Amino acid sequence: MTQTRTFKSGEILSDEDRTKLSPADRKRYDLEQKIRGLMKLADDERASEGERENATRMIAKLITRHQIDLALLREQETGKASGPVKIVRFEVGVSNKLGLGGVRCRVLHRAVISPLGGHSVFFHSSGQSSKVDARLEIYLPEDVVDFAKMLIASLTLQVETSMKVAVTRFVRELRMQYVSKNYETRETAKFRKGYLLSWGSTVGRRIAEGRQEAREEAQRFTGKELAVLDTSNLAKRASEEWNEANGFKIGKARAVVVSRTGQMAGVQDGRRAQLGINEVGGSRRSLVG
Repeated sequence: MTQTRTFKSGEILSDEDRTKLSPADRKRYDLEQKIRGLMKLADDERASEGERENATRMIAKLITRHQIDLALLREQETGKASGPVKIVRFEVGVSNKLGLGGVRCRVLHRAVISPLGGHSVFFHSSGQSSKVDARLEIYLPEDVVDFAKMLIASLTLQVETSMKVAVTRFVRELRMQYVSKNYETRETAKFRKGYLLSWGSTVGRRIAEGRQEAREEAQRFTGKELAVLDTSNLAKRASEEWNEANGFKIGKARAVVVSRTGQMAGVQDGRRAQLGINEVGGSRRSLVG
């Protein structure tokens, strides 16, 4: 009788050890191997742009559907976790619809950037244009950048969809109380802000907890204590150096007035968000002088 072998997420097995896995673990292992193959294709400069884009989209779909930590797979594949940490800077556009560009940037910081050990700076106009006129400047360890980009794309779609449903329900309840139009507008704005920020914080805690559990599982399996480097300070330093070198100074983000009802709704929906597996550090930026 073949002895069943236990499988830990992130492992790379020999063909012989793979045959010892239970059917469920073998299916999970094969899925992770498929994602590894797609990662190589997405990084392959010899592949066409279309092939690389399709591979990236497929990775995002698989890690979200099957709750897989892409950063853990990349660490196991390349061993980057044990080498010197390289901080990568990139920017993403953020919608300023309803004048919530700054709040949406804070959401991404709380939900993705902070739990992945990064830092961010956001800058935006104060109008209520629906254009993508807010930008988030992100600094993250190189080994989690791909994972972060996929999470940002997925979570942005999820939070906008769930907020729309929550706001519709909230406005309907307000109108049953026959409140004035001004009161409805004011309270709805506070509801949206409370919802977004609490949703981001809740998702961020879930991601941080999931990554910690994955590290602990890896430690139990290997019997070795894994060194965990706090990269947030490195990312913050990289941000300060880049902005100083380019003639910018970093200011402080303004306080946001929110509603308790919106916060509660955001926490509830944040617990249901589909994932691939603090306080706001982002800030507004202005030109020196």
